[in-house]
Amino acid sequence: MGHGSTGDPRDMAIGAVLQCAEAFTLGMPFEVWKTQQISNLAKGNWQSAGTEFRALLNQGVSKFYHGTSAKMVESASKGAILLWGTNLTLDALPMFGLNRNTAVGGMIGGFCGGVMQTVVMSPMTFVITYKNRNPDYATASWITILRKTGMKAAYGSAPAMAGRQGTNWALRWFFAQAVANKYREMKGAKLNMAEEIFCGLLGGALGCVNQPFEVLRVVQQARQATGDKTANTRNCAQMVYKQHGVMGFYAGIIPRMGLSAWQTLFMVTFAGFAKEALNNLTKPTAISTHKAK
Repeated sequence: MGHGSTGDPRDMAIGAVLQCAEAFTLGMPFEVWKTQQISNLAKGNWQSAGTEFRALLNQGVSKFYHGTSAKMVESASKGAILLWGTNLTLDALPMFGLNRNTAVGGMIGGFCGGVMQTVVMSPMTFVITYKNRNPDYATASWITILRKTGMKAAYGSAPAMAGRQGTNWALRWFFAQAVANKYREMKGAKLNMAEEIFCGLLGGALGCVNQPFEVLRVVQQARQATGDKTANTRNCAQMVYKQHGVMGFYAGIIPRMGLSAWQTLFMVTFAGFAKEALNNLTKPTAISTHKAK
């Protein structure tokens, strides 16, 4: 799903554009819906996905796009890092005797790219959570909020974020690649665009088995946004389990499956299409190659 040269700067440009497009379409509504459900978990309120969605709709569609400026900054930076880091890793796999086109190869590449995203995602998602939990700062810039709270708070959920992002993209790449490879094997021919899209969506939805990392990340950031400086990954996990049991770690799974499928479609499937198209455009023709000689 896309072959790039090591450190190809085009990966950063493709990643930034696709991640922003993903976020501004269905990405932000799914993200807000999921975050709202898990944030209410931090306050001890267990609500169904349907109840949370209706409550958000009652507040207006604009509710789904609060913090758009911060989200676009986050999306562009994390998309650039993800695609660059993933392709950098995939290009290095042959050195270790691994094939980048296998499910395991995709999993390794996705994991490394996802972990690299933590450097920008921890502060940016903290800003969005802070805006949602503190209405007085709903229109404040992300710089203002980070200055007020400090970088220590912004990176407080970094361990959970690294675990979430690493496993996020490892699982999404693994399942998307595994489904596509199996489908291709059964078909006995190259997949068409519709089939590639289906594999990306299915792979993304299957990649949500790491939901506990996401619950802990949101719960921790929600508590920190209200001034709780004692919140850390360990005591948040204890709180969730004590109040809601094992099922508490899977709050928000329905909107997250939609979000994961949508993100995988853009950052795995569409990224592959874009990279292949660029490679074909820049590929020297037989005539030009002959003249160059």
